[in-house]
Amino acid sequence: TALYVSDRQNDYSAADFNFTDIGLENGKTYTVTVTGYVDSDVTVPTDAQVVLSTVDSYTWLSNVNFVAGEAFTLTKEFTVDTSADSKLRVQSNGEGATV
Repeated sequence: TALYVSDRQNDYSAADFNFTDIGLENGKTYTVTVTGYVDSDVTVPTDAQVVLSTVDSYTWLSNVNFVAGEAFTLTKEFTVDTSADSKLRVQSNGEGATV
């Protein structure tokens, strides 16, 4: 499945994925992989990164640099804990807010 994100203004302007919607079960361990691409005409600020995080505890699971015209991959093994979190989020760090 593909998702196109544009016109971002904040690092928390993001794509959220509910654990239940994507089939993740409490107490089970999963490896999550997100692959994306930054359009070649995008201005990428210095130190801008894409981030895979949990929504409620705000835990960063994986982060890599944004590079205009290049693909990125975020990957992390984690154990679902629904007492702490309910969603995964793909967002940016502060420097990458407009990417």
